[in-house]
Amino acid sequence: IIDIQNPICSHSLHRAQLGQRGQIMPIRVLFLEDDSADFELIVEHLRSAGLALEVVRARTRIEFEGSFGDGRFELALSDYSIPGYSGFAALQYVRERDSHLPFILISGAISEEQAVEGLKAGATDYIIKQRLHRLAPAIRRALEQVAERNERVRAQKELREMEAQLLRAQRIQTIGDLSGGIAHDLNNGLAPIIMAAEILGDDIHTESGQRMLELVRVSAKRCA
Repeated sequence: IIDIQNPICSHSLHRAQLGQRGQIMPIRVLFLEDDSADFELIVEHLRSAGLALEVVRARTRIEFEGSFGDGRFELALSDYSIPGYSGFAALQYVRERDSHLPFILISGAISEEQAVEGLKAGATDYIIKQRLHRLAPAIRRALEQVAERNERVRAQKELREMEAQLLRAQRIQTIGDLSGGIAHDLNNGLAPIIMAAEILGDDIHTESGQRMLELVRVSAKRCA
């Protein structure tokens, strides 16, 4: 846990995600919560649920927005009500800068209308503090959705690159075919000219020489 007001205070949660070489890769979380007891309770609950998190805690608007701008996060958690701020305001701030970051509202008391309003505003989910057993599954589900979206984006990018490569290959083939046709036509026109030039020599004033000259003229016009 990284406490903005006490950055030395930290501990790691186990069962982390594994990186490419099996190293621990905790999920980076920005958590807006002004109540220390609630904060510790929720983090401990997530630890018990087996989630590995690197949590940056923010108590105020300044701390939340400053932390969000300074770091890359995979998840945002926010209390619904913060003195001088709110979960909705934090949600709006995040959505203006990242439309896909999972954002979960947590509240001790939230009406159904407020919950629906939060979802419409872009919240990924909302959790009542009295039902914290829903939080870890909600986080896993949100991260899985992000992973699936990233996979779709990656696959679409690869498909576009393959289509672009195919199009370039087709264009190269078309240019090659066109060049081959032009070269064939040019060779057909140049061959008589070359042959006539070899035959003519000093015989240009004879009847056969005149025929060769006419053949050269016709062939040259064809190549022009």
